[in-house]
This record gives sequence, C-alpha cells and structure tokens, in this order.
Amino acid sequence: GFQVILLGKRDMDPVSVAVSVSDLVREDKGARIPAANVAWGRVERVTTEPPDLPVPFVGAIPDVIIEDGAPVTVPPRDFGSLFCRIRTGNAPAGRYVGKLTLTAGTFSETIRIEFTVYDFTLPRKGSLRTAFCFFEGFYRSWYGLKTLSDAQREGIYEFLLRYRLSPNNIYSGDSPHPDLRFLEKYRDQINFFTVGRLRLGTDEETQANVGKKVELLRKIRELGLEDSAYFYSFDEL
Repeated sequence: GFQVILLGKRDMDPVSVAVSVSDLVREDKGARIPAANVAWGRVERVTTEPPDLPVPFVGAIPDVIIEDGAPVTVPPRDFGSLFCRIRTGNAPAGRYVGKLTLTAGTFSETIRIEFTVYDFTLPRKGSLRTAFCFFEGFYRSWYGLKTLSDAQREGIYEFLLRYRLSPNNIYSGDSPHPDLRFLEKYRDQINFFTVGRLRLGTDEETQANVGKKVELLRKIRELGLEDSAYFYSFDEL
C-alpha cells in the first residue's frame, strides 16, 4: 500500500480531485494485475475530544479510509489524502509498473506506480494471535439495527479477517464467539477465539454446564481449532 498527500494552496477554493488507476503490467509485458486489484479510498478525519490524560493535540485527525470512489476534497491551506492498496492475487513474480491519475477540472497529474512481486504466498491463517474484542452490540447501536443477519455477521467477520484479526469478543457470555457455525466456516482463517465462560450454580447446575462445555470442546477439536481456543475467566476481580 501507499499514501498520496495533496496540498492546498493558500489562495485557492476547495478542490475536488478524482482518482483513477491503470492495470499494472510486468516489465516484460508477460503478465498484468488488473486495475480492479488496486483499491483506493479518501482519508477522512475524526474529531477527538480532551481525554482524561494530557495529550499534545485535540482536534481533527486523518483516520478513516472510505473506499466509496468519491473524489478527495483538498481544502485551502490544508491537505487531503488518499490511501491505496494493491492485491497481487496470483500474479507471477516480477517488476510491475502502472499509473495513478489525479484529475481536477482540466488539470491532471499522473503518479507512476512501480513495485516488485515476490514468489511467495502468505498463508490464509495468520501466525500472530491478537486478543481483539469486537462488540456486535455497538455495531447494531451505531447503525440502528435490532438484530444482525448471518450475512451481516459474515460481512463483519470477513472484513476483520482481511486485516488478519480473528473476530472475537472475550465477553461473549456462555457461548463461543463467533458462533460454532461461523467457526466452522472460517476455520482456515481464524486463529483466536473464546469458548465462553463456565456458568456456576448448584453442584448439579455446575456439573450440567461442565458437560455442555466438554461437548463444545469436543466439537472444537473436531474442527481442528483446539489450539486457537481461549478460555476467558475473569478480569478486574
């Protein structure tokens, strides 16, 4: 990936800049990576508020990458930015060249893209386990949703997995997160998940809950995910 920064002059009005990319062609012309494999998005800002601890800056910070194809706005005496990422897919190794074109009215500027593809493939399952915690309840609240469909959940999980973050919530209650059916679907990518807490009660209730947990662990072992399971008991006692 790479970033492009667009500087606005002092005396200009805000400028709307469109972006386009070309195919990326190997120098010997023997292979190409299609332009569709080059994703780009404008970088929008979030406005921070004073936290509990002193910080050197509070205000608008470039943070969110929005890949909706809309132009990048460059304000006067400020800057706009975009972030590009290239997915090489199964492209053969070699040196590739292409271009990114910025257009504003009758003006255009071309940036040369040049990079090397090496002859290796990253495994689908990452090696670094991250205790990432995603609250689906917060997601529902933000978008005003009462429930999430399986398709919506899969959209969330696949987004996280593209960044090699296993979808997980250590506060998932009694059941694993994600649910067993999603663990089965993404078992070749997930490398960390919680199996849910063990609910206590009377001796009989506790024993019954232990039995359910043992059955769950048996299914997890059958999926080949035993080494990725994490039992989260308590914090902040």
